[in-house]
Amino acid sequence: MGSFGRYFSKRDFNLVHSFNSELFSDLIQSLCVIYKLAPTETSLNIYGEASSQRGKVYYTGRTIECLVEFSDSTTNYDDFGPDKRKTVNFRFVERFMQQLNIYPETGDIIQWDNQYFEVTNNVQEQYVGGQQDKQMAIICETFLVRLSNLNIVDVGI
Repeated sequence: MGSFGRYFSKRDFNLVHSFNSELFSDLIQSLCVIYKLAPTETSLNIYGEASSQRGKVYYTGRTIECLVEFSDSTTNYDDFGPDKRKTVNFRFVERFMQQLNIYPETGDIIQWDNQYFEVTNNVQEQYVGGQQDKQMAIICETFLVRLSNLNIVDVGI
């Protein structure tokens, strides 16, 4: 019977976005900070890795509203001491991201709950009414990063 969701109009799509706008700003109010990787500022070694002296360099963070889906943290004990592990999914409304001109990519850092998470994967296949031109959200899959591995905050080591 043709394409799925063909009766979902542009007007309906705008209505869904207006609901999202109210939900995010009035009820949910979860804020995170996205730090984009600055590839031209990051110095590399002969293997193409960030140099150990300076590490990766990030642009100034931008604050944005999001939905946060997190799991319980686990602690792994080995010869080097405890290692905390946690995965978090951050869900952003794509229209908000377009307005701010922010598109999280693999390697970017998201700060939330006084912790830093590195983006490992982005999912953008959330379509309204099954129509590919009506994308709803950007979902970032992340993992907890040690603060000492980042060049965002001076840790005084």
